[in-house]
Amino acid sequence: MHEHITVIPSDKLILLDGIGLQCSFAAPANLHALQWHAGAGHLEFTDGKPNQPLAGEADFALHVQPFVTLWQAEKARLDAEAAQAESEATAARAAAEAAYNSLDATRARKLAEIAAAYDTVLAYVIAPEGTDNLAAALAVADFTTDDSEGLAFIRAKLAARKKELEEAVNAAGSVEDVNAVSVSFAV
Repeated sequence: MHEHITVIPSDKLILLDGIGLQCSFAAPANLHALQWHAGAGHLEFTDGKPNQPLAGEADFALHVQPFVTLWQAEKARLDAEAAQAESEATAARAAAEAAYNSLDATRARKLAEIAAAYDTVLAYVIAPEGTDNLAAALAVADFTTDDSEGLAFIRAKLAARKKELEEAVNAAGSVEDVNAVSVSFAV
C-alpha cells in the first residue's frame, strides 16, 4: 500500500508518493479530491456533501487502488516512451558519429585541410608581411614583375606537393591511413 495518494479529478491529476501524473479517468462528477495518507484518507466533494472517511484495506482497494493502478500504468507508459526516445537518440548519435568518422568524411576533411594549407603557404610565400587583399595584390604584382619565373616555379612546386598529398589521401584505404597523411609544404 502506498503512503500518500491524492487524486484531483478536475485536473485529471493523480499524485502517488509526491509524483504527479495526468491521467485520463472517470470519476463521480461531484468528487473534488481523494486524499490518502499513511493508511487512511477521505473523499472530498464539490456539492457540499461532507467528506467521506476512508480507512483500511477494503476502502483502499475500492476507492484508491484503481487510481494507483492508473498512475502505475501511466508511469510505465511514460518511462517506456522516455526509454525509447533515449534509445533513438543514442542510435542517432552513434549514426552521426559513424558518418563523421567514416572513410569518406575523414578523407573530405583531410582534403579540405590540404587545400587550406596550400592557400595559406602560397599566400605567405607571396606576401609574408600579411595577407590582406591590398598587400597580397601588391606583393603579387611586385613578385611577378621582379621574378615571374620564380612565382611560376613556386606555384608549380606547391601544386605538385598538394597533388601528392591529395593522391596519398585518395589512395588511403582506412581512416587511420588518411589521418596518417601529414599535411606539410616546404617553403
